[in-house]
Amino acid sequence: AITNMRNNFKIKGYDIPILLGNEYRDGDIMEVVAEETGVPSIEKGKRIITNVIKPQINHNNKMIQRAKVKLKSNL
Repeated sequence: AITNMRNNFKIKGYDIPILLGNEYRDGDIMEVVAEETGVPSIEKGKRIITNVIKPQINHNNKMIQRAKVKLKSNL
């Protein structure tokens, strides 16, 4: 059902990128609402998106909604 929803949005020019599990980099345009640091299961120096509160939404390759995310890191 989610795949069908994403395909319907894509046909209309919308895109909702999958952020969960991706590495967060300084300069990414998203709001970090919480970050848990010192997590030994995360590779040293990495920040991983572990929860998406509000997804990023793009329309015709322009961001119209900024994502809100939670991170875990081992810096």
